[in-house]
Formats: sequence, C-alpha cells, structure tokens
Amino acid sequence: MSTLRQLHLSLMAGLCLLFSPLPSQAESSMGIHGGSASATVRIRVVIPPVVRVLQDLHPISLHAAVDDRLRAEQRLVVSTNMRQGFCLDLQKHIGPDTAWNVQAVGGDAVVITAQGGGYRLCGDRQGVYTLVLQHEFQPAGSVGDVGALAWPVRTELTAL
Repeated sequence: MSTLRQLHLSLMAGLCLLFSPLPSQAESSMGIHGGSASATVRIRVVIPPVVRVLQDLHPISLHAAVDDRLRAEQRLVVSTNMRQGFCLDLQKHIGPDTAWNVQAVGGDAVVITAQGGGYRLCGDRQGVYTLVLQHEFQPAGSVGDVGALAWPVRTELTAL
C-alpha cells in the first residue's frame, strides 16, 4: 500500500511540474519563428470636470444697521479643475422692491456683473478661489418694520 501511495505522490508531483511554467523561459523570447514578442499599451486617464463650493459662510440672519441698511459679509471658497473657470449666480429671495448691492472686498479676483435681479461672479481659471463679498440690502420701507431678516441669497454654481 505504501508503494501505491508513493506512486500516487510521484505522479501528482510530476503533473504539477508538467503544468507549471518553466522559470527559464521568458515570455518576451516567445514568438513566431524565433522572433521576439512586443506589445503596446495605451493608458488614458479621464478626469471628470469638477466645480465645487467648499465653503459658504454667511450670517443666519441680517439685522438693521444705524443707517437703515442691512449689511453682511459672505465668504465663499470655490474649487474647479476646469481650465475655463466657473460662474456663480447669486439670487435674492426677498421682495423685488428691495435694493441689493454686492461687491468683492477681498479674496481672489473675479468678475461681478448684475444679471436679472441678481449677480454673476465668474473666475477664468482652474484652481481654488476664496471670495469675500459684501452684501447690502435696502428694503423699500423702514428696516425697523422688517426686523431680523433670514439670509436672503441663494447661490448656484455653473460650469463653463
């Protein structure tokens, strides 16, 4: 029985060696008619366009100042990997009779244009933009009548 067992083990070991690749034969030396084999590999990495608001800090509500105006500062951090840059649309959510003015008081340079009752801020390059905006609202009536006003600006991001 031990002879039969030795025969089985020898046969199994031989089959394993038969089906395993020989370490001395490199694949590059294998070819038709003794020539060498070669291959071309093309790798294409596609990075999707990304425009993202990383930070949007502003007060929860606005309170009247001494001169009957509502003022607040907003800090926006926008990141884009698009070469053309981005645009950010700001729209107010208070009555149409409320005057609104926006100006950049710090941060990276952007173009601010009035557009359809709101403002459009555009950056012309890829990267991270830090914007500090000063908002000023002047309601048609007395600000004392308005009291505290919830943050009235909606921010929408646009890829170019």
